[in-house]
Amino acid sequence: MRFYILVGDKETWNTSFLHKMWGFSDRTRGLWNTSRVGDFMGFYVTSPVSKVVGFGKLSEKFVDEKLIWPDEKRFRRPIWKYRIRLIT
Repeated sequence: MRFYILVGDKETWNTSFLHKMWGFSDRTRGLWNTSRVGDFMGFYVTSPVSKVVGFGKLSEKFVDEKLIWPDEKRFRRPIWKYRIRLIT
């Protein structure tokens, strides 16, 4: 079992909490590759305040190109397609 800190802004976290998932880009795919079902995640928000806002457990890994996060919808393309489902 491993522990990770996932970092994002408030807008990203609101979306992640709503969908109970987090996504990794091509650039951060290595972190997705090393994570395993059962690993624990800490959720750190960078703005408007900088603090840990919660914890969760990885329950599933998958690849999906559905546009979920605000930046993906703005750019009309999947950015964080390597995804993990979280139990909070």
